Amino acid sequence: MGYLKMKKAAKIRDWVISIGILLMSYLIVIFSFRTSPLSNILSAHDSTMFMYFGKAMNSDKTPYLDMFDHKGIFLFWIQQVASSIGGSNYSLGVWIIECLFFAIFMFFVFKICLLLTKDIVVSSVSFLLLLGTIISSFNGGNLSEEYAIVFISIAFYLFTKIIIENKQTNFSLFLIGATGGITFFIRSNMIALWLVYCLALLVIGLVEKAIARYYGKSCLSFLAVS
Repeated sequence: MGYLKMKKAAKIRDWVISIGILLMSYLIVIFSFRTSPLSNILSAHDSTMFMYFGKAMNSDKTPYLDMFDHKGIFLFWIQQVASSIGGSNYSLGVWIIECLFFAIFMFFVFKICLLLTKDIVVSSVSFLLLLGTIISSFNGGNLSEEYAIVFISIAFYLFTKIIIENKQTNFSLFLIGATGGITFFIRSNMIALWLVYCLALLVIGLVEKAIARYYGKSCLSFLAVS
């Protein structure tokens, strides 16, 4: 009984540490956005242009007809929702959307790390070590990369789970396709993940019967053992 209590206490301690690290990471990033209520820095060129698209769409303007940019329509829908939320304070609406998207991104990156390490503290520390790269890549926030990376992280988690756990469902395959489509309609040159992993799964599927014939197991199981 004493051992079980100690093990449970250690698990609770690990979760408290992990949540603390993730919460600190989350707050650091969301307050680094230029749309943050604490920021006095003006948004960059691309960000202000996206904001203009969102406000214009809420004023019955048609994208690609009344105003044009080569980014996908899903990005402008995000900006339109942000405009609706923020009202007269559009930056606040964008910041709320950014906070939501970043929370989803954090969740799936943490789950990916957990799949690979099986340790919650190591997974949270791994995310903490990424903060510099994340803040630098977001470059003040409200960029297409910031929104696309959410759907990339979801697909990456699903692909990783298929490879590691050797199982897939119709729902997971649907989500992989849906997130790929959304990413394409945010920025079409950011779908490399789907090209690489779908090709890999295609190759695995083509050789699976041969592997099963010789080893009595699926191709993914064979690779896992190897």
